[in-house]
Amino acid sequence: MFSEKFERRRNFRIAGRFLSPDRLVSLDKSGTETNVTWLGVRAPKGTRCNDDVSGGQRKTMTSLGAIRGEGLIEDAPVIADGARDGQMFLTYVENCPTPAAAIR
Repeated sequence: MFSEKFERRRNFRIAGRFLSPDRLVSLDKSGTETNVTWLGVRAPKGTRCNDDVSGGQRKTMTSLGAIRGEGLIEDAPVIADGARDGQMFLTYVENCPTPAAAIR
């Protein structure tokens, strides 16, 4: 197990010597929930802070984007309903909305 992992890392480092940084595209993802409320509020000493909190719709949103060395690829960001999962990521990669994200 250890030797296989070590060998893969070594091979990656060797292959990296022949790879131009201009050809690299990083895919970035981020998620957020709409029902997140910070409950750690502050109030003057000896008093209690009472207020209503929106229950939210309990939605999860995911944003995906492609980044090159020059910065964000403008046509690539996508915002989708739902949690990020393997199927969403594969769909994004297979239907990438811009040829700029393709390997040059």
